[in-house]
Amino acid sequence: MHSTIERKIRNRKIYSPAGYIAACKSARSNPRPYQVQYLNHKYFKNFSSLKYHTSILNDLCAIQYRPNGKLYYKLNFDDDWMLLEKRLSRKSQEVGNIVPLYQNPLPITKSKYDHLQQLKEVIPADYHIFYDTLPFEAD
Repeated sequence: MHSTIERKIRNRKIYSPAGYIAACKSARSNPRPYQVQYLNHKYFKNFSSLKYHTSILNDLCAIQYRPNGKLYYKLNFDDDWMLLEKRLSRKSQEVGNIVPLYQNPLPITKSKYDHLQQLKEVIPADYHIFYDTLPFEAD
């Protein structure tokens, strides 16, 4: 897939992210064009409220199964035994608690914005509005 897209964009002038979307979609026709989803800041969600364990396998030193059905683990031999809480399945968690990670598009630095403005000298005028409306951090 990546090499097909790379061949499609080789020697092609692309002036905005929308240009990459068009190139990716047209990179393949059989059996069907690639499906491309244009993401914005609303797509990214804050999953920190979900109760998932981070992977402890790399740090796991000892594991103990007790007759009551509970698992305990140690990350260091000198540590006390810690209860490995039951991991909640995705289906059992309330997805209503998942809120957007960002309320607005992330701004670029003023320096990057200024450099992109300088590039408009070699970019067709039809694309200037994209660069003019990029959010940026004020100094």
